[in-house]
Amino acid sequence: MTKARTLADFNTTSIPASLLTGALPALNGSLLTNLAAGGKVVQVIEGKTDAQTLVHSGNSYASDTLLTATITPTSSANKILCFVNQPLQKADEVETSRATLELRINDNIECTFGDFLLYNHDGSQESSHAGGTNLRVAGTTSALVYKTHLKKSVNSPNGSFYAGASHTGAALARQSIILMEIAA
Repeated sequence: MTKARTLADFNTTSIPASLLTGALPALNGSLLTNLAAGGKVVQVIEGKTDAQTLVHSGNSYASDTLLTATITPTSSANKILCFVNQPLQKADEVETSRATLELRINDNIECTFGDFLLYNHDGSQESSHAGGTNLRVAGTTSALVYKTHLKKSVNSPNGSFYAGASHTGAALARQSIILMEIAA
């Protein structure tokens, strides 16, 4: 007759092989392979430009900076993560001027990146940097055109703003907008 075993009869480092009898149950791998797809990067799109864009004195409307990228989501439930990197410069007049960088999607304002207040004390160029992130649900499987616009404040009387310029006025190469589609 075999003695009944209790947990006290086993130590935690080994189980005698003589006590293991019968067939082991089959493992179901679906628990490991049928994981939710959420959080996976579906696609990455980069837009970049070397162009300098000028917003002239007196203009209070938003000017297209020529920085753009287009993404076509594979699912309307997925999210689009956007990264913007763009240098700004104020030139000319010896005054304080204010501007904002707008992120637009299909020509609709999605958000603004900062409120830039630049002052030229001697008529030289004053530089800044605009950048930011935006996350939103795609909401469509049609193409989404992301672009930035530079808008000079109505209350900034003089001076010119440039998107994509350094403190020397030279164009910079690394203006970029990166779009990532993230699975829901």
